Amino acid sequence: RATSETVGDLRRLPNFPDAPVAGVDVTPPWKALWDILSPVAMSEFGANQIALVTGTRPEMVYHGVDSEQFRPVSRERPLYIGDHKLRSREDCKRMFGADKRALWMLRTDRHMPRKRYASLYRALAPVLAARRDAFLITHCRTDDQGGNLDDLASKYPEGIRSRILNTGFHNQMGGASRDILTALYNAADVYVSVGSEGFGLTIAEAVACGTPAVGMDYSSVPEVIGPAGIVVSPIGLIDNEYDHAWAAVDEPAFGKAVYDLLGDEPRRRALGREGPPHVKANFSWTVAAAHFARIIATRASSEVAA
Repeated sequence: RATSETVGDLRRLPNFPDAPVAGVDVTPPWKALWDILSPVAMSEFGANQIALVTGTRPEMVYHGVDSEQFRPVSRERPLYIGDHKLRSREDCKRMFGADKRALWMLRTDRHMPRKRYASLYRALAPVLAARRDAFLITHCRTDDQGGNLDDLASKYPEGIRSRILNTGFHNQMGGASRDILTALYNAADVYVSVGSEGFGLTIAEAVACGTPAVGMDYSSVPEVIGPAGIVVSPIGLIDNEYDHAWAAVDEPAFGKAVYDLLGDEPRRRALGREGPPHVKANFSWTVAAAHFARIIATRASSEVAA
């Protein structure tokens, strides 16, 4: 139990915790903690939600993305993995043993309740049914807090189930290198996500690689996608064990957005080109570090003045 003395000690500590708020209706008791600490929001959405609880809008610093690592491969800037020299989306697909003409819908984040993989499967099953050249590729543990992906896939006919694939890197090796992840993003034609996000790092990494994204128009997702993809409206809120609310995407609308984008290569390329400059302009580690340095310096100056 906090006493007035321990609260005073906490107030003197230079605490600036990241606060990745992924939903609305954050509970009022958070104010007691945020009045002691100095939360730093990871999105404009998060800053607005914190302000509703505390009455004061916090500082906002976007997460950084390593744009030197996560980049579009090209003849000028190829990616080398073993004996593979990757210069194009087709090269990346071939490295993973896929037909260069296949259309990849990729997702690489963790399989947990907030990510709503079952919703993603429902939304994209009609896309897989309509396009025999389309594949849904996931890069995560198949058995995690969100359930078992193999069990989810078993609900669908073989013609669909056979094109819902997992990379296996997490199951077999505990993960993949950053180079492998970069190659996956570059191999994909569309990055897909239906979850609520405090920031959405994997979405940002995908668009940094020139892959357009389709996500939900909720939480930080539209900020991260920016001009590099499409956002689809939610249909309602979902309660969670943290006593605030995530959202559920309009699954038919999400599926249609992905289907239309898969059928429109010029638009995919146009949206993909928007991603790298968007990420460099907004999600820079250099900018984030400088912003945090200013926050700390301002706090130190105010304490000296006091």
